[in-house]
Amino acid sequence: MKRSLALFSFALFLFLGWLATPAGAQTAATANAAHLTPLYDASKEVTITGTVSNVVTKPSTNMIGGGHLIVSTAKGPVDAHVGRRLAGTNAIAVKSGDSVKLVGVMATINHNQVFLVRTAQDGGHTYTIRNENGFLVTPMPARSASSTPARGGLR
Repeated sequence: MKRSLALFSFALFLFLGWLATPAGAQTAATANAAHLTPLYDASKEVTITGTVSNVVTKPSTNMIGGGHLIVSTAKGPVDAHVGRRLAGTNAIAVKSGDSVKLVGVMATINHNQVFLVRTAQDGGHTYTIRNENGFLVTPMPARSASSTPARGGLR
Protein backbone atom coordinates (compact mmCIF):
# COMPACT_ATOMS: atom_id res chain seq x y z
CA MET A 1 0.00 0.00 0.00
CA LYS A 2 2.79 2.40 0.96
CA ARG A 3 4.69 1.47 -2.15
CA SER A 4 1.74 2.21 -4.48
CA LEU A 5 1.12 5.54 -2.68
CA ALA A 6 4.79 6.45 -3.12
CA LEU A 7 4.68 5.44 -6.78
CA PHE A 8 1.51 7.48 -7.33
CA SER A 9 3.06 10.51 -5.59
CA PHE A 10 6.20 10.21 -7.71
CA ALA A 11 4.16 9.91 -10.92
CA LEU A 12 2.07 12.92 -9.93
CA PHE A 13 5.23 14.90 -9.19
CA LEU A 14 6.67 14.04 -12.63
CA PHE A 15 3.41 14.92 -14.37
CA LEU A 16 3.16 18.31 -12.66
CA GLY A 17 6.82 18.99 -13.43
CA TRP A 18 6.19 18.13 -17.07
CA LEU A 19 3.27 20.58 -17.18
CA ALA A 20 5.29 23.37 -15.58
CA THR A 21 8.22 23.12 -17.99
CA PRO A 22 6.44 24.31 -21.15
CA ALA A 23 4.78 27.13 -19.24
CA GLY A 24 8.15 28.40 -18.07
CA ALA A 25 9.55 28.17 -21.59
CA GLN A 26 6.61 30.13 -22.95
CA THR A 27 7.04 32.81 -20.32
CA ALA A 28 10.71 33.26 -21.23
CA ALA A 29 9.92 33.34 -24.94
CA THR A 30 7.11 35.81 -24.40
CA ALA A 31 9.30 38.02 -22.22
CA ASN A 32 12.01 38.08 -24.88
CA ALA A 33 9.51 38.85 -27.62
CA ALA A 34 7.90 41.61 -25.56
CA HIS A 35 11.24 43.32 -24.86
CA LEU A 36 11.37 46.17 -27.33
CA THR A 37 14.08 48.70 -27.83
CA PRO A 38 13.08 52.06 -26.36
CA LEU A 39 11.94 54.71 -28.82
CA TYR A 40 13.86 57.46 -27.06
CA ASP A 41 17.60 56.89 -26.91
CA ALA A 42 19.26 59.98 -25.41
CA SER A 43 22.58 59.01 -27.03
CA LYS A 44 20.95 59.70 -30.41
CA GLU A 45 19.67 63.20 -29.58
CA VAL A 46 20.03 65.82 -32.26
CA THR A 47 19.19 69.50 -32.53
CA ILE A 48 17.10 70.80 -35.40
CA THR A 49 16.25 74.38 -36.25
CA GLY A 50 13.60 75.67 -38.56
CA THR A 51 10.38 77.57 -38.97
CA VAL A 52 7.04 76.27 -37.75
CA SER A 53 4.85 75.88 -40.82
CA ASN A 54 1.87 74.30 -39.04
CA VAL A 55 0.69 73.72 -35.47
CA VAL A 56 -1.39 70.53 -35.28
CA THR A 57 -3.59 70.29 -32.18
CA LYS A 58 -5.80 67.49 -33.52
CA PRO A 59 -3.60 64.91 -35.24
CA SER A 60 -4.82 62.91 -38.20
CA THR A 61 -5.36 59.16 -37.92
CA ASN A 62 -1.84 58.29 -39.12
CA MET A 63 -0.18 60.51 -36.46
CA ILE A 64 0.48 59.64 -32.83
CA GLY A 65 -1.79 61.35 -30.31
CA GLY A 66 -0.91 64.77 -28.95
CA GLY A 67 0.25 68.02 -30.47
CA HIS A 68 2.63 68.30 -33.38
CA LEU A 69 4.69 71.08 -34.86
CA ILE A 70 5.41 70.74 -38.55
CA VAL A 71 8.80 72.40 -38.87
CA SER A 72 10.39 73.45 -42.17
CA THR A 73 14.12 72.69 -42.00
CA ALA A 74 16.96 72.85 -44.51
CA LYS A 75 16.46 69.08 -45.09
CA GLY A 76 12.68 69.29 -45.48
CA PRO A 77 9.60 69.20 -43.23
CA VAL A 78 9.80 67.49 -39.83
CA ASP A 79 6.84 66.23 -37.78
CA ALA A 80 7.80 67.21 -34.22
CA HIS A 81 5.69 65.63 -31.45
CA VAL A 82 5.17 67.85 -28.37
CA GLY A 83 2.54 65.83 -26.50
CA ARG A 84 -0.25 67.78 -24.83
CA ARG A 85 1.72 71.00 -24.55
CA LEU A 86 -0.23 72.98 -27.15
CA ALA A 87 -3.28 73.60 -24.93
CA GLY A 88 -4.09 74.28 -21.30
CA THR A 89 -2.50 76.42 -18.64
CA ASN A 90 1.03 75.17 -19.42
CA ALA A 91 0.79 75.46 -23.20
CA ILE A 92 3.89 76.37 -25.11
CA ALA A 93 3.55 79.65 -26.99
CA VAL A 94 4.57 78.51 -30.46
CA LYS A 95 2.74 79.54 -33.61
CA SER A 96 3.16 79.26 -37.35
CA GLY A 97 6.02 81.39 -38.60
CA ASP A 98 8.07 81.11 -35.40
CA SER A 99 11.71 80.07 -35.58
CA VAL A 100 12.36 77.15 -33.24
CA LYS A 101 15.27 75.11 -31.98
CA LEU A 102 14.26 71.56 -31.01
CA VAL A 103 16.30 68.91 -29.22
CA GLY A 104 15.11 65.32 -29.43
CA VAL A 105 15.26 61.98 -31.18
CA MET A 106 13.90 60.88 -34.55
CA ALA A 107 11.78 57.72 -34.26
CA THR A 108 9.63 55.61 -36.55
CA ILE A 109 6.13 55.09 -35.15
CA ASN A 110 3.39 53.42 -37.19
CA HIS A 111 5.68 53.58 -40.26
CA ASN A 112 5.99 57.38 -39.91
CA GLN A 113 9.05 59.42 -39.01
CA VAL A 114 8.37 61.54 -35.91
CA PHE A 115 10.77 63.81 -34.04
CA LEU A 116 10.21 63.24 -30.31
CA VAL A 117 10.93 66.66 -28.83
CA ARG A 118 12.68 66.83 -25.45
CA THR A 119 13.15 70.62 -25.38
CA ALA A 120 11.76 73.36 -27.58
CA GLN A 121 13.23 76.84 -27.72
CA ASP A 122 11.20 79.72 -29.17
CA GLY A 123 11.96 83.41 -28.81
CA GLY A 124 14.13 83.06 -25.72
CA HIS A 125 11.76 80.65 -23.95
CA THR A 126 12.84 77.05 -23.40
CA TYR A 127 10.11 74.47 -22.84
CA THR A 128 10.80 71.01 -21.46
CA ILE A 129 8.57 68.48 -23.22
CA ARG A 130 10.23 65.20 -22.19
CA ASN A 131 12.69 64.14 -19.54
CA GLU A 132 16.09 62.58 -20.32
CA ASN A 133 14.42 59.15 -20.68
CA GLY A 134 11.90 60.39 -23.23
CA PHE A 135 8.84 60.43 -20.95
CA LEU A 136 6.47 63.35 -21.43
CA VAL A 137 6.69 65.94 -18.66
CA THR A 138 3.59 67.67 -17.37
CA PRO A 139 4.51 70.86 -15.56
CA MET A 140 2.57 71.38 -12.36
CA PRO A 141 1.07 74.81 -11.73
CA ALA A 142 2.54 76.68 -8.77
CA ARG A 143 0.63 76.09 -5.54
CA SER A 144 -0.89 79.11 -3.92
CA ALA A 145 0.16 79.93 -0.38
CA SER A 146 -3.18 79.26 1.25
CA SER A 147 -3.64 78.82 4.96
CA THR A 148 -7.07 77.27 4.47
CA PRO A 149 -6.92 73.54 5.22
CA ALA A 150 -7.99 71.15 2.51
CA ARG A 151 -11.51 69.83 2.82
CA GLY A 152 -12.54 66.26 2.42
CA GLY A 153 -10.16 63.49 3.19
CA LEU A 154 -10.43 60.07 4.65
CA ARG A 155 -12.67 59.36 7.61
